[in-house]
Amino acid sequence: MTLGGVVPEISEGAGALAHSVRAYVATKWPLLVADALVAATLRFGQVKSRVAGGSQKMLAQTLCNRERDGIVDRTAYATVPPRGNTA
Repeated sequence: MTLGGVVPEISEGAGALAHSVRAYVATKWPLLVADALVAATLRFGQVKSRVAGGSQKMLAQTLCNRERDGIVDRTAYATVPPRGNTA
């Protein structure tokens, strides 16, 4: 993109941030999961019921990736059967 024939420079940090945001928004799953988790802390099954039309595998991968990125927080409880909440 040019502004009056001048190509604006993007700092390395801003470019990395823009790339991260684009990668996050590039698929629909992260946005649907984020929308489901905005209001409350939910268990996996509750998130799955709010994000209709997706597979369990895709939801698990999305939650795992968002936890790795620090976007969602998962609390695991040492119970039988295992239990965890995602916020």
